Amino acid sequence: MKKLKFTFAGGDLRAGAAHEYIKSLGFLSDTFLLEKAESIKKCDKCIVFPASDVYVLPLPVTRDNVTVNSPLSDLSLSFDNFFSMLPKEASVFGGMIPDEIKNKAEEAGIKLYDYYDSEEFQIKNSVPTAEGAIEIAIREMPVTLFGTKSLVIGSGRIGRVIAPLLRAFGSRVTVASRNHEAAVWNEIYGFDTVNTSLISESAKDMDLIINTAPSRVITKEVLSCLKKDALIIDLASRPGGVDMDEASLLGIRVIWALGLPGKCAPVSAGRIIGSSVLNMLDNM
Repeated sequence: MKKLKFTFAGGDLRAGAAHEYIKSLGFLSDTFLLEKAESIKKCDKCIVFPASDVYVLPLPVTRDNVTVNSPLSDLSLSFDNFFSMLPKEASVFGGMIPDEIKNKAEEAGIKLYDYYDSEEFQIKNSVPTAEGAIEIAIREMPVTLFGTKSLVIGSGRIGRVIAPLLRAFGSRVTVASRNHEAAVWNEIYGFDTVNTSLISESAKDMDLIINTAPSRVITKEVLSCLKKDALIIDLASRPGGVDMDEASLLGIRVIWALGLPGKCAPVSAGRIIGSSVLNMLDNM
C-alpha cells in the first residue's frame, strides 16, 4: 500500500488511538475536531481542515444525522460542509453510518465506507465488549463470579467470547441460542445449552444474565422467573433486549451497557478501527 495521508475527524479517545496507531506504521496522519484529546500531540491537531487521501470518521459517525460526532471539540461540522471540503479522490470511512448520510455522500460523489460492517472489525471488537461486560459483572455483583450460574443469550461473535471468559472465572455457564447448529457447538465446547425461546425455565436459577441478542428476548415472562438479586447486563443495541419497564416494576437490576469498547478499552478499540480501515483499503 502506498504511503497515504490520513485524517481522523471527530470522535472520542478511540480516534486518537487510531491516529497514533496509523502513525506508528509510518503513515502521515492528522486530526481534526479532536483538539481536547490530551493524548494527541499539539502538532497533530489541525485548526484548518487538512487535505488527505483518507478521512476516518468516528463510531458512531453522528448523533443527530446532521453533524460529525465530535465530543472532544468545541467546533461543529455538518456533513454538507464536510463533503463539500473533501478532496475529489478522497476515501471516507466511518462507523454505523445512517442511510441519510450515505445518501448525502452519494449525491456529493464521495466514496463512503462503513468499517463497522466489516467482519474483521466485528470479530475484534467483540473482545473489548466482552471484557467490558465481565468488568461490570465483577464490579456490580456482591459475590465472586466463581461459583455463580450465568446465562449468555446469543451465540454470535460477542457471545462466543463472553461464555469462555465467564467459565474461566469459575461460573457455570448456560448459552442460549436460536438454532440447532449453534447449540451443538456450545455442547461440544462444554456449555449447558437452551433454546432462546425457552429461557424462562433456565433463567430462574441464574445469578447473572448477559444478553447479546439484538432483539427483545428478556420479556415479562422471563423477568418474572428471575431471582430478585439477579443482575442483567444488556449489550444489545437500541431498542435493547430487555423489557425495562417490567424489570423496574419487579426490582430487577439491569445495566444497559452500550459502547463498551470506547469506554473500557479505548486504545485497543482505536487500534481495531485503524487496522480495519487499513485492511479495507488493501482489499479495494
